[in-house]
Amino acid sequence: MVHFWDPTYRCFTFNEVDMVPNIEEYSTILHYDFRDSFRIYWKRSVDFWGPLANMMGVPVDMVKARLKDKNGLCIS
Repeated sequence: MVHFWDPTYRCFTFNEVDMVPNIEEYSTILHYDFRDSFRIYWKRSVDFWGPLANMMGVPVDMVKARLKDKNGLCIS
């Protein structure tokens, strides 16, 4: 089975047919139960004002002053 695995496309290739694992197969391969709703992963919050100000070419204070909360963060 490993012979048919195409790491570039992350799928199995049989002649002209490509097959990808489904959720149950990924669960078996990774030894992880995807039905477990108590496991939640997230990235830690990252300060984005500096990179945003750098991309816009303005001082960080200007970005912070114009940032406001309106059902989520947005720039005014």
